Amino acid sequence: MSIDSKWEVRKGRITAWDRWCAELLVSLRKAAASPGLTLEELGLSIPQSACSFTFGSAKLALPVGAVFELWIKDPVANGVCPKCGGKVVATAFGGILNVGGYMGLCLKCATPMFRHIGGLGAVHQHITPFLEGTPWYLNGATYGGSFSSDGKALAKVLHLPDPPKATRSDKPEVTVGKHRLEVPDVEIVR
Repeated sequence: MSIDSKWEVRKGRITAWDRWCAELLVSLRKAAASPGLTLEELGLSIPQSACSFTFGSAKLALPVGAVFELWIKDPVANGVCPKCGGKVVATAFGGILNVGGYMGLCLKCATPMFRHIGGLGAVHQHITPFLEGTPWYLNGATYGGSFSSDGKALAKVLHLPDPPKATRSDKPEVTVGKHRLEVPDVEIVR
């Protein structure tokens, strides 16, 4: 599958949540470089509120193990920030009929990003091969919603402070062409 889209800025304002997530992801990438994470820690969910899928037999919200697999195996899950030239990594994925793809974050400037793949079905087809045969295979989906996590348990393992409280204006939103997708408030799945 050829994905010709590039990472695009998802919203103009960078929030305290975005900065905290970038700090957590940088710490997570450092932890990945050392062989210290246990299988239980790899099952912890990263902070995000936009992933339309669950993972593995436990139907987890987006776990560290799946994120590592995607960052390593899928070149579309990484990129360069169009604002500052920093490293962008995928932090969630999902969609609706014809709008969907990776949500990401620049690790340098904390700018939220989006990379279009296609609708929910195209996203599923794109992601599945990278996670097949791992404990983090796709095992459930929701249309127009998400399985989110505040990342609190992961922050504790990485010795970081709890996440900041998100305000209404921090609600994730994606604009692609004429389409605007606002991720609804959902209950956190643990």
